[in-house]
Amino acid sequence: LIVSIASEIALIADVSPSNATQGDSLTITVTGSNTNFDSSLTTVSFSGSGIYVQAIRILSPTQLEADIVIDSMAPPGYRDVFVSTGVEDATALSAFNVVVLPTGVTEDRPLPARYTLAQAFPNPFNPTTTIRYELPALSRVKLTVFNMLGQVVGLLEDGIQEAGYREVIWNALKMASGVYIYKLEAVSLSDPAKGVTQVMKMVLMK
Repeated sequence: LIVSIASEIALIADVSPSNATQGDSLTITVTGSNTNFDSSLTTVSFSGSGIYVQAIRILSPTQLEADIVIDSMAPPGYRDVFVSTGVEDATALSAFNVVVLPTGVTEDRPLPARYTLAQAFPNPFNPTTTIRYELPALSRVKLTVFNMLGQVVGLLEDGIQEAGYREVIWNALKMASGVYIYKLEAVSLSDPAKGVTQVMKMVLMK
């Protein structure tokens, strides 16, 4: 389904490739119809989070290339693609799919550059959600879930973990609907001055 709000009907006819994996860097080609892509005005963006447009090259008034980077923790699923020229705007609904990195491939990728805690996905959720985080070094890790009263309702991780990309599934089947806080505390074993304490929210809706 294509939606446009231009004076003439501007369409996004094709996005190719139409899917990629978390952590990928690639070039996509966007083909339009009744469009007037211009190098000084055209922008490309995606719905959701975790996809970053690095550069755009206009090939013709109806075709462009965009260099994109997909975050290793980008939520999986279909995204809308938006192209704006300042005069006309066109949207291709569910035109690009972020695919979960297959199990067993994660550790073959370069190690993370920094400590990172990602937004739980899905969020809101019922009753399970996945929490992803990245460790750049061998670290002591603690991942805790709190209710809004500050009470601990889940201790998901508490120990030493190798550098890499991690994920934990939290099952809130026995919890009441509401907002919950999850906190990552991680400290490098080789350099205790390096670490992170990061807090994020998630919503359980039953």
